[in-house]
Amino acid sequence: MIVRSDLTQHPPAGRIARVACVVCFFLTVPGPTGGLIAQSAASPFVPADHWSVHAIDRLHAMGLAVPGTVRGESSRSVSEALAVFRNAASSGHEGAREYLRRFEMEFSSDSTGGVVLTHASGAVGAGALDGDVAHGIYSIWGEENWTGARPREDRTTATGRGALLAGLGEYLAAGAVASGGPLRTRLDELYGVARLGPVGVWGGRRIQGFGPGTSGMVLSGAVPVDGAGVHVGPIRLPSFLRHLGPVRGDITVGLSDANGPVERPWFILTRGSIEPHPRVGFGVTRGGMIGAVDEHVSVVDVLLFLAGDHTDGSEYDNQIAAVDAWFRPPVGMPLLLYIEWGAEDSAGSWWDVPGIIVGAELPSLPALPWLSLLVERTSLERSNSGNPPWYRH
Repeated sequence: MIVRSDLTQHPPAGRIARVACVVCFFLTVPGPTGGLIAQSAASPFVPADHWSVHAIDRLHAMGLAVPGTVRGESSRSVSEALAVFRNAASSGHEGAREYLRRFEMEFSSDSTGGVVLTHASGAVGAGALDGDVAHGIYSIWGEENWTGARPREDRTTATGRGALLAGLGEYLAAGAVASGGPLRTRLDELYGVARLGPVGVWGGRRIQGFGPGTSGMVLSGAVPVDGAGVHVGPIRLPSFLRHLGPVRGDITVGLSDANGPVERPWFILTRGSIEPHPRVGFGVTRGGMIGAVDEHVSVVDVLLFLAGDHTDGSEYDNQIAAVDAWFRPPVGMPLLLYIEWGAEDSAGSWWDVPGIIVGAELPSLPALPWLSLLVERTSLERSNSGNPPWYRH
């Protein structure tokens, strides 16, 4: 992160227009949501490592998910997951009916003292971690001074996990997930969530991830985020914007660990997705940190950050962005193709040093319908302009 202490410049008209676009997007009045996932009541989120996360992605690849279901979300609400499984089971698919049976067995509702218990689970065992690596370090600017990934010692240790999710009436819900493993024991999630129609608000600690591949490029779901967020959708926009299909949006704001001289930078994530055709979807994910050493970050700085521009004439921010797309070609069998393309900052790195994830999934093989096959390739271009390894975090 490059930090400067000059906030004397005023944003030009082009930047003001971008800010206005961001504000208008979040003030847009949604249209009818016919045919989409109906989420009128608050619901806790399914744990990020739950089996249903991958099951829903598989149903999505088969074309059996509800319109507006986004592939690659690391955690979905319990009500959304249930809607996807019920829709898929109604098609008569045997595997989808088994998914639904298993999910309803785990997430049954039982009123006790005015609190509806949605899910409680726990597991213990042993785990082995071999071939793990730590991030590389460097001394000065330049590729040649980077150590590369460094090996960690192999470990074998006890593991455990527990989750408690509850609906607290029609508008509120809460969840907690804790786990322990070879490298850490942590509280993965602890949050409260409120919902009114298509808009949900949460606060606390959550694990989030976005992207069509096995791991998202901007936010992979590897670590929790402490903060708060707003989720909108799926909705259909009014007028000619209805042709965008189901629309979803997320904003997450939180505090991050120290980054250089900035002790507590703000972390901001924005995510949006559309599905203009049942076989095609697009998404944009942006994440980054914003902060200063001796100055306060203004509201204009934050709005410029959200609009995709650098802060008010300075570089108080550090951003990563990615676009993704998926496509189910009509080839007579379930097949899903996807790509995610992203980069850090905007000074040419989008084309010079991009990160690219491409993949193809056969969610159900013709002769073995219970077996799926996925092939994925991730590439990170090496520096060609002297930028250091942090451009490929």
